[in-house]
Formats: sequence, C-alpha cells, structure tokens
Amino acid sequence: MKISPSLMCADQMEMMRHIVSLIKLGVDQFHFDIMDGNFVGNLALNLNIIKKARELTRTPFDVHLMVQNPSTYFDQLIEYGADYIIFHLETKEDIQKNIDYLKSKNVHVGLALHLDTPVSAVEKYLNHIDRILFMNVQTGYSGLSFDPKVYEKINTLYSYIKKKNLNIEIMSDGGIKLEHVKPLYENGTDTIVAGTSMLFNANGFSNNLQSFKTIRAQLPIRKECDLPLYTPETLYKAAVLKEVNKFEVQQKPLRPLQDHEALIKVMSCGVCGSDLVRVYKKGMYSPNLVPGHEFSGTVVKTNDANGSLLDKRVAVFPLIPCKTCEHCKSQKQNLCENYNYLGSRTDGAFAQYVIAPKENLIFLPDTVSYDEAALIEPMAVALRGLK
Repeated sequence: MKISPSLMCADQMEMMRHIVSLIKLGVDQFHFDIMDGNFVGNLALNLNIIKKARELTRTPFDVHLMVQNPSTYFDQLIEYGADYIIFHLETKEDIQKNIDYLKSKNVHVGLALHLDTPVSAVEKYLNHIDRILFMNVQTGYSGLSFDPKVYEKINTLYSYIKKKNLNIEIMSDGGIKLEHVKPLYENGTDTIVAGTSMLFNANGFSNNLQSFKTIRAQLPIRKECDLPLYTPETLYKAAVLKEVNKFEVQQKPLRPLQDHEALIKVMSCGVCGSDLVRVYKKGMYSPNLVPGHEFSGTVVKTNDANGSLLDKRVAVFPLIPCKTCEHCKSQKQNLCENYNYLGSRTDGAFAQYVIAPKENLIFLPDTVSYDEAALIEPMAVALRGLK
C-alpha cells in the first residue's frame, strides 16, 4: 500500500519545506487538490504550487480536480508536471473525450467518485483509465469523519477488477486514520491520501509515517466478494415493524423484478408523521412490513436490456394505483379504491433496497441532493394543501 500526502492539509506558508521533509521520509507520491468553489463549496491549491513543487522532486504527482470544467486545466497541469490527472465522474463534461485527450498526452488518467455515487457508474470507463479515487467524505472539505460505507464500494470494484484482470489502481481519500489502513487495504485500496487525520497533525511527519509503515508491514491477505457492479445482494437489510413499537432488523430476500419495476438503492429516507402513528400506535396494514415512503436513491437494477435507467438518481412517488377502478380510468388516481402504497401496504424504504414501479420514479437534477429529494413527497402534500 502506498501513501500520498494531501498537500491541501499542509501549512501553506511552509509548503515547500514540508514537501522536502516528506521526500526525505520516503513518501510514495504527492496529492494536489484543485477546487474551483463551484463544483464543490471550497477553494484549494493554486496550480503554481505544482510547478514550484516539481522543481524539487521527481516523486509522482497525482492531481485531484474538484472543478466544474476539468478540461480547462489539463494542458497547464501537463506542462507543470502532473503524472496522474484525476477528475470527477459527476462533472458535466464528456468523460470519454477527456480520458482520450489525456491519454493522447501520455498522462495517467483517474476518475473520482463522490461518496454517494454508485460504483457501477464507472464500469464503462474501466478499460480506459489507470486509477479510481473513492471519496470517503463529502467532496471538497478536509477534517471530516471517514464514512465506513465506502468499504463495500471499494471491495465491489476491487473484486470486479480482479475478475476482469484489469490494471487499475484504487485510491481512497478523506478522513483516513491509522485504524482505517488495514480494512481499506483488505477491501482493495492500493493508495491512501493522507490528510489532517493521519499525517498533518501534532504527532509529526516522522512518527505518523513510521506508524503507517508498521501497519503496512502486517497487512492481511485481501478479500474478494461475489457482488457484481450492477447486482446488489440477494439478501438485504431492512427495519421490519413486527408489531407496535417493535422494530427488528432482518435480512430479507430480494424477489425477482417484473418488467415494469426498478430496484432502488436507498440513499436517504425521511420519517413522516404517519410513520410515527404506525410505529407507536396503529401498526402497519399487515404484519412484518417495512415503513418509509419519503425517500430517494439510485436505480441499480432493471430487466431492461439497454440499462438506460441504471445509476439514475431518483425520488419515488409512493402511491401505486390499481389502474382498473373507475377513479383510475378517469385519471383520478389519488381516489383509487384499491391502491398499494410503498411504506404502509408494501415494503418501504427503511431498508437498503426498495422495488418500485418505473413510472413512479422522479429523476433528479444534479443540483438536488438525496436528502432534499426525500422531501419531495411531503412538499407535494404541502403544496396541494396550500392550493
């Protein structure tokens, strides 16, 4: 496992001195974060720092672009000596065009994924890139806490890469402490980006790097999972309301999808007032159901051959009309006599996954977060009340 010090976390007034010290201590590479204040709500290193640092060393430089238009930075980064240029999959630019351009300039290419971006989103680029960078925290900020849900994402991709015999390096960035090194490596991480939590703190570079090297010398054998990129577990965790005021977390089997349905990986779920009534007073319409009807997530599976819905960010309208009663036939589905309802009459989103009709999906713009999208259903109710 390699270590790449994140120079965004260094004392900016002592940057060059810190770089020299870290070179002498034998770091594997240096990590430069470039932010534009638009793609993420923060600003970071100036490109001239890369130019000045390159005068000091031939240690590899990886540059992480957290910017809206990464292609505008490419030529200058290449001129200043970047070895790896990593840009985000979530940008609006043509991903493949950017990869092809960098490859034509003999630069190693990486793609970065936000914490909430599904790993399946990167599959079609895997034959063309050299690195994947997983964010373990909200992109664009230092000093945040590591989110352990990234372990499963990393291992899913690592296992896929091994099965396909691809030569891709996995990087992990954000909130990494010494306690995370072993599980990160075990799940497939090749390089960690070391920031304030691990390197740039009061313990000093030498002590922190020695601690890292001690752990590195005792790393376990890596594990591989059998989880394909697009297929979630056949069992998933759900909070089942067994009876009033009694939840039980269960492993539930995923039933086969019908052609009109999609499988949603839940990313955010709200708690409605009606949920409180069902949990604490009335119970569900039938025993052993999963509550939760205000939610958002990502489409991870359909029966469609073209996969056009995969990776789409969605909110879900929970009402499922019968389509056969007179009200439905007259387009008054809200008055349906035989409706189904996610989270009250059938399993809802207090779970890892939910199956929903495709026609109930509301596609989200990139400017809407999963938490905001989970509020679409109650906001629609409020809007109708106002009207």
